[in-house]
Amino acid sequence: MARWSLFVLAFLALLAPCSFAGEQQGGEPAPPSASRSDRTTGVTQVLSIGGATVEVEIAAGSPDVQPSQILSWIERAARAVTIYYGRFPVQRVRVRVVTDSGQDDSIHGTTWGNVGGFQGVTRMRLGRHETERDLADDWTMTHEFVHMAFSSLPDNQSWMEEGLATYVEPIARAQAGTACPAGVGGHNPGHVARQPKRGDLGLDQTRSWGRTY
Repeated sequence: MARWSLFVLAFLALLAPCSFAGEQQGGEPAPPSASRSDRTTGVTQVLSIGGATVEVEIAAGSPDVQPSQILSWIERAARAVTIYYGRFPVQRVRVRVVTDSGQDDSIHGTTWGNVGGFQGVTRMRLGRHETERDLADDWTMTHEFVHMAFSSLPDNQSWMEEGLATYVEPIARAQAGTACPAGVGGHNPGHVARQPKRGDLGLDQTRSWGRTY
């Protein structure tokens, strides 16, 4: 069964992208506004990668990393996805980067489809004390961009959206030279412990983090 599941994921990962998959789970905040009226003193720049226009907004805040380092991080992720698929999955993208106001020094992302004229909109939250090395080692930005290559599914099938992004991301980064190829197979060793157990209700009905990702 595990071997068949990997085959299905590999086959779907090779399909040419035709529409975008959002990652909006129940309880997620609304996507950021696509209008320019919500901008304050942040940094905005447009990147052209893989046939796509990626509009990046770095919201006003005080992260330890510089805007140029954030832009390089986003560009690396976009290029990795472009190398994997042969082009970036969609043509108009918006990425909004905000600084987490709490004590969480980690990176989190959420992606939606078709917001305000953008085919893909991603909001990334950076811990205030993230470093350039943290950005270089990060996988979440690539993971979010991979979501733009797969159609949206009902909430109870989010395991397919997340599973595909989890499968493609390390391969794309390895192909782009931003991750060690030897580490791809062991990208998430916890997956071994997340296999179905007695009483499991199947992927559609078991909504735990481990079974979804």
